[in-house]
Amino acid sequence: MSLPPAAFRRVVSIAGARGTGIGTASAVARPRAPTGTEAHHDDGCCGRTSAVHLRHPAPSPAGRVPRAGTPLSPPVCKPHFGSPRREPPDAGQARLMTNRPSPPPSPPRRASPPSGHPSTRPVSEIVVIPRSAALNAVEEALSSLALVAMVGGTRPPVSSVDVRAQMESFYNISANAFTVSRYSPEDFLACFNNRGDLEEVVQAPVPLGTPFYLVWKRWRRQSMASAGAMRYKVLLGLKGMPAHTWSTDTAERILGSSCAQIVEAPQTAARDDRREFFVAAWCIHPMFIPQQKIVAVSEPDLRAPQVIQSELPTLRYLVRIRVVEVQDWNAPPPSDDDESPGDSDRLDQGNRGNTWPRRFRYGNADGEPSGEAPDPQLGPG
Repeated sequence: MSLPPAAFRRVVSIAGARGTGIGTASAVARPRAPTGTEAHHDDGCCGRTSAVHLRHPAPSPAGRVPRAGTPLSPPVCKPHFGSPRREPPDAGQARLMTNRPSPPPSPPRRASPPSGHPSTRPVSEIVVIPRSAALNAVEEALSSLALVAMVGGTRPPVSSVDVRAQMESFYNISANAFTVSRYSPEDFLACFNNRGDLEEVVQAPVPLGTPFYLVWKRWRRQSMASAGAMRYKVLLGLKGMPAHTWSTDTAERILGSSCAQIVEAPQTAARDDRREFFVAAWCIHPMFIPQQKIVAVSEPDLRAPQVIQSELPTLRYLVRIRVVEVQDWNAPPPSDDDESPGDSDRLDQGNRGNTWPRRFRYGNADGEPSGEAPDPQLGPG
């Protein structure tokens, strides 16, 4: 069956429109958009070229496809609206680190000072040296047979040998009759064997034509000292002293930072109660009496004499110091109504009427019973 020419053209046109591959020459020659291939486009908003994978468009419900040759639009970048461009996670941190000044290096760690360094030691401390026969003997000898000397004039450097040479040549004193040593705050201390040589030096004129001359003065214990007085008498109880250390000598060592003229209380001398060692003493001020001290007693040395000693073994004891009574011998108050501050709970109210010396008694701070015998008392003065 043959179709007329007009009908044949109509069939071919319909088949080409439905994608059967049969169409006119003009329809076949038209360029088609790439499908399933990679299309390159210029991303104008981002300033870079990107690769976009284009896919075949899905057919419309009517079964129509886009007209051949219709270009597919590349994806459009959304505007940034002032927001920063997205960067790799480490890029911003790296930029901040490069712009930020590097922190200064940490100072080197200071090592702790060695043992005995001045920064680790206390600045000052009070110590009371009790009067003794030995101290009195040395003081008497120095007062009668010792001179101190200072270099006069321009104070050139002078040694002990120079002083000895001048004393032998100018004062005609035998080398065995005196000793010379460096001294402070003066320059030299000369000790003589007899008083006649001392008087010769003191009364002689200043030597002339010598490289140096000395200004001589008698030694005095008041040099470098400031006068003071202890006006507080105290009764103290020392608890924790081992039995083999019960003595006034040990008490003087324990209380040497504040007290002097330490004597044993009668109750302690009886030795019927060894819980506390009671002593009476004069002190600079009760506030300087510590509440406790650690007493170290060296152990007996049982090693052979030739063994090198690398340590000193000791036994340590904690000694608590209790103030039992205080007598204040400072100037009396202007009137009897004046009262000194104190702890009214522990202060003996019966002694507050005494104007001079003012007395204060304190109980046992540990709260323990004092036993059958009460605490001892200080006598009048």
